[in-house]
Amino acid sequence: MTDFILVFISGLLIFLLILAKASLATCSFLLAAGLMLAWLQQWLVWWVNLPCLMLIGAFNLSPLRQRYFSYYGLTWFVRHSRFWVKPTSCLGQGWLERKIMTGQIQWHHLHAQPSPRLNAQEQAFLDGPTDQLCRLLIKAPAAGQPISETVWRHLKQHGFLTLNQGAHIGGCGYSFYCINKVIQRVASVNLTAAQLLARVNSTSAASFIQHCAAPAQQQLWLEPICSGQRFALLLTEASALMKQIDDEWGQIQLEQISTATPELPDLLIIAVTRPSPVHPSQQEHELNLPSYLMIDTQDCPQLSYQYGEDHQLSISLLDYCFPISSLIPPEVTKQWHCLAHAWLKLNLSALQAAQMKQALLQAQLPDSVNAQPSVTNNLHSTHHREMAADKSINLLLRVTIFNACIDMTCAAVDNGESPILIADLLTNEIDHTRSGFALPAANPYFDYLFTCHPYLRHAYLASQGEQDLSKFDHYFVSHIGYNFNQFTTVFCNKLFSRYAYQATDGYYFRLLKRYSHLLAILGEDLLLSSPTRHSRDRQQQRLLRLLSLTYVMAALLRSQQSKAIKFSALNRVVNEIETHRQNIAANMKTSWQGKLFCMCTMPSSPLFLADSDADARQISQEISQQRHHFQDLCGDIAAQGEPGLRSE
Repeated sequence: MTDFILVFISGLLIFLLILAKASLATCSFLLAAGLMLAWLQQWLVWWVNLPCLMLIGAFNLSPLRQRYFSYYGLTWFVRHSRFWVKPTSCLGQGWLERKIMTGQIQWHHLHAQPSPRLNAQEQAFLDGPTDQLCRLLIKAPAAGQPISETVWRHLKQHGFLTLNQGAHIGGCGYSFYCINKVIQRVASVNLTAAQLLARVNSTSAASFIQHCAAPAQQQLWLEPICSGQRFALLLTEASALMKQIDDEWGQIQLEQISTATPELPDLLIIAVTRPSPVHPSQQEHELNLPSYLMIDTQDCPQLSYQYGEDHQLSISLLDYCFPISSLIPPEVTKQWHCLAHAWLKLNLSALQAAQMKQALLQAQLPDSVNAQPSVTNNLHSTHHREMAADKSINLLLRVTIFNACIDMTCAAVDNGESPILIADLLTNEIDHTRSGFALPAANPYFDYLFTCHPYLRHAYLASQGEQDLSKFDHYFVSHIGYNFNQFTTVFCNKLFSRYAYQATDGYYFRLLKRYSHLLAILGEDLLLSSPTRHSRDRQQQRLLRLLSLTYVMAALLRSQQSKAIKFSALNRVVNEIETHRQNIAANMKTSWQGKLFCMCTMPSSPLFLADSDADARQISQEISQQRHHFQDLCGDIAAQGEPGLRSE
């Protein structure tokens, strides 16, 4: 009986040490002290006690641990890392997604960033030039038609084409939150103009020159373009195939490329596809990135242009010869390419938010679903009113979710966080709404693992090339301890965490913590398994969606909304997470390892939260009584007596 109690206490001690994230030295010291005490009390015989003490001592001696433990771990690591997507170098340090993916998120992390605010200059820009632009667009051709010359002059005169460029080079220097509001307001009037603003303030010639051009070209072009004195056009989608004449010269053909801008550019930047890699060491994912060529249109007689019947500009460039040394290669443009596509995703999220808000404003807003129907109302009208109420509530909750995510993302980007990974989380929300926007491909989940994992990237770099066993040993042992802690936490959540439903922030935050630990374990499963490329990519998509939903939960908990709306939105997100978690578990149970993993980590039954009728009535009343809360686009213009606003 004494031996059983001793074993039980020792196991419980190890369990608590893992949960407390104790260091290797602390765990070893306490276990050794416990074994010595057991030997002195004659609870364990010496031939059991001595090997355990020798094993603990050997594990704490770096040379012995490296030779008999970490060496085999390095071999395993190198063998499995062949199936991983290699890490990129331009993803930043990770922000809130690091806390979510590693189970380290705390309540104060949600409120560490201040809420986004417009300063006086930005508010004046929204109330002045932006509202003037909306009035011009109301009188302009319908959405889907090219930009008129009057609108184009207004865009250039007031700096709409360089909202994201710094004031020191002639741009506006506005915050990302302000740019998002500008795009939303313009999108409520004319979607074509809003899409132009979204693209020109992300994949723009000015940002390309600032990040990729040589210093001499920056000095020549950057300030005149940002100040509106000259106009540059970047063609990222119309790649021209280069024909190599000799080792020093090449030739390109560019036929009838239409642009949404009515003005011929002073500088044309063309994406050029090369027939072979730029360098033998160029990685496979870099082969898809084009080189870029900057052309001064005044010194280019081969350039021709014409205006069609719809007044749309078409550009042709035939038999243009250029020195190959003037090409800007993919290794120079790679980081800008990542950033520009991240900005594009975030700007397109503003378009989607504007469409959802307009759908809410244009929906028939019913009275409370609890209102008693009149005697003349029949069953059909009652059913119609209830359906209209449900539609309005669904629209409101979608707008609430999207607004919370955009506000938190804007605050992060404006405070210096890299948007590359954050953009993917909003992209997943756009993909799961009715959106017609073509979005760039999302980063693989391995990028999140390498960026947000506390030890993985360092261990991976130490295992590549000239392998550094001592450096790998440090991070590998820490990685093992991290896995034990996460697995133990998830196992405890599965066995003991049964939270009674409470409509409080604390209840939803505990669920968020549970999902974040589960994400950490699922990320380790993605590393440990070596499936086919197709199944691995599918699993990456599932994990990215799960991370996106937990990000939505964090944004909603951080938002300042009425409790009924916020908690109803959180209930829907929790239900979606539980459904998605079941889908992940079902796909993992195809092997005995996956079944064992799910049995130890995945909750046995889903947690579905239902909204009460009282919540529905309260939300419906709030829609009817506080409609002005959703008129933050061009509702102010409509209230001033302008004619009906158009949207696509």
